[in-house]
Amino acid sequence: MSNRFKLIWEYRGPDAQVIAEHYEHHLEDFIKMRNLKSNQIGVEAYSEFYVTAFMIVREDELDVVRQALRPNKIKQLEEE
Repeated sequence: MSNRFKLIWEYRGPDAQVIAEHYEHHLEDFIKMRNLKSNQIGVEAYSEFYVTAFMIVREDELDVVRQALRPNKIKQLEEE
């Protein structure tokens, strides 16, 4: 199994939830447009004013997504 990475886009402020949910739709469109095999996306709220959108990608798709969408953070996930 190849390595997987969690790409994270951070949003802060009173509109963080709305913005992260909106960006999640863009991630969905990007996956379809680029025919990516990765399809795990979501939104995680850590507080009322700090919310992230995320996408989990395989190692072979990491560079394409990172260069095109420029996430704030990238975390390598442990293999299952």
